[in-house]
Amino acid sequence: MKIDRELEEKIRGILDAREARVERMERLRDEYPLPSVVVRCNYPGAKKDNPTSRKVVEALREEVERILGTDIKKTERIESFEGLTYIYMVEGDTGRLKEQMMELEERHPYGRLADIDVYHGDGRGIGRGEIGRSPRRCYICQEEAHLCVRSRKHTLEELEKYIEMKVWGREDV
Repeated sequence: MKIDRELEEKIRGILDAREARVERMERLRDEYPLPSVVVRCNYPGAKKDNPTSRKVVEALREEVERILGTDIKKTERIESFEGLTYIYMVEGDTGRLKEQMMELEERHPYGRLADIDVYHGDGRGIGRGEIGRSPRRCYICQEEAHLCVRSRKHTLEELEKYIEMKVWGREDV
């Protein structure tokens, strides 16, 4: 069936893009043995590269660059099936970086729509629990987000509708 084949190609593209991003991060770590910050939209479904996800990432990119300023030693912009992604190689304490990025996720209107991940210089990610913070909450029902994802509590349509309303103020984009 044509739709299944198209969906399969999009999913394969997303997985390939994710793998390419990880490889790119490894090469950047070789060149810049520093902590890294990665900004991307947490957009559901297979069509991750779209005007909405780009608007979210660009708005947060501006804030990340304002917050980190001259501590940014390298910036990498990646456009792929995974959506627009920015990778920053940053001088600084990883715990402090994680706190700053979580604060941004919590206070910015689009913050909960994105993943702003912080990694140690060796590539290990820093989880919220590692710095004494509670898990992220679902933006629809306020339960722990990972539980909603695992149980598929919300439909793709519900999630997309919420994001479109948050970004554009309407659900028919």
